[in-house]
Amino acid sequence: MVKGYLMGLTWFLAGISAEAQDIVYDDAVYDDNIQSVQLYRGDDRLTPPLVGLNSDLPLILRFDDMSGGSATYSWTLLLCDYDWKPVAWPQNFYLSGLLREDITDFSFSFGSPLPYTTYRAAIPSENVRPLFSGNYVVYVFKNFDFHTPVLTRRLWIVENLVEPQGFVKDAGGGALYGKGQDVMFTLNVAALGQVNPFTDVAVSVYQNFRRDNARHNLKPIFINGTTMDFNLIDGSNTFPGWNEFRLLDLRTLNIRPTRALSVTTDDRGLKQVVMATDSSRTGKPHTLYADLNGLGKVITLDGRDPDTDGLYAKVSLRLAASQPPDVTGPVYLVGPWSSLDIRPDFQMRYNPEDNTYSIHLLLKQGVYPYLFVTGPNTASVPWIYEGSHARTDNTYLILVYFKDPVRRIHRIVGFKLLNSLRDR
Repeated sequence: MVKGYLMGLTWFLAGISAEAQDIVYDDAVYDDNIQSVQLYRGDDRLTPPLVGLNSDLPLILRFDDMSGGSATYSWTLLLCDYDWKPVAWPQNFYLSGLLREDITDFSFSFGSPLPYTTYRAAIPSENVRPLFSGNYVVYVFKNFDFHTPVLTRRLWIVENLVEPQGFVKDAGGGALYGKGQDVMFTLNVAALGQVNPFTDVAVSVYQNFRRDNARHNLKPIFINGTTMDFNLIDGSNTFPGWNEFRLLDLRTLNIRPTRALSVTTDDRGLKQVVMATDSSRTGKPHTLYADLNGLGKVITLDGRDPDTDGLYAKVSLRLAASQPPDVTGPVYLVGPWSSLDIRPDFQMRYNPEDNTYSIHLLLKQGVYPYLFVTGPNTASVPWIYEGSHARTDNTYLILVYFKDPVRRIHRIVGFKLLNSLRDR
């Protein structure tokens, strides 16, 4: 073990950026035994992977290993640029400490038909602490071998040098009138010193932390002194309001979950949950309810500790098709399992016999929001099965990136959370 540790440490001190080219600088799992990856702030599981530079409140990484037993996992952080491409700097340029942390906090499942081991790590730590803000990827590997990837997860390390000031309003016109929301804001960059706002500052806006419809590299409509005005009228900051997320409630499996058609048990003792077929919400009145705005939560009512007592279930979801995929394009299930993005693994299968789409998921007990999204690059609007409304409850995250002229990295120097109902 000592030999493996020293070999691993040698890699890191030498700078491993060139050795990490085979991994994906995105949310990914490289081991089929890994399930239920979570990354949230402190004790609040309904928070995005965003944490302040030098904050005393870390992010918590959790994941389950379905192979059972115990394994040796380690993690480190990799710095990326604005476009989530790895920087050329070695790790000891942007990290302090030993540059790697072993995961020693793990527990075994209790009473689960599918035994698993759950792992926990606090990020950053004293041994792996970022020196700068920016886009980072936490990289987990196995047996002290950097070349044995387990998982990667994106996260944001932020500073509070500038703070956007803004509000959300109904879309002012065009195709999204009555269906969309404008995110309007200004940004005073005086704290950054002498900057070229068009080349040194870039702004990204996320709706409910979704990846598939985020807006990047927004530029101001005009500049007044050190104040950048992003009250854009060209549609750059106009989002379809979409609809409230649908909710999959698996908190208990002792009774039939809400909207479940059946709950059966297979030969292994694994619960098989078949949900009622979802239908299109296009053209239907908008109903406001608490939908977690895209952030899922592992929780169980059938035990005390969701991390060790939570049961796994095979869940079948279906959607009644309004038109075949050759008209609408493929349909994807977007939710926490897909990192709120359109992912090939979550493309639904079309069944021409009953004109439905279907997908099967292995999920741990919890509450999961989801949407049916068509695309990308299809002729139909992506919300064809969900509808879009100007008064949908949405959370918008504004991130301000600054291209540091000395260090040549993209720092995140400010952020703001706006709510479409509260911040009007």
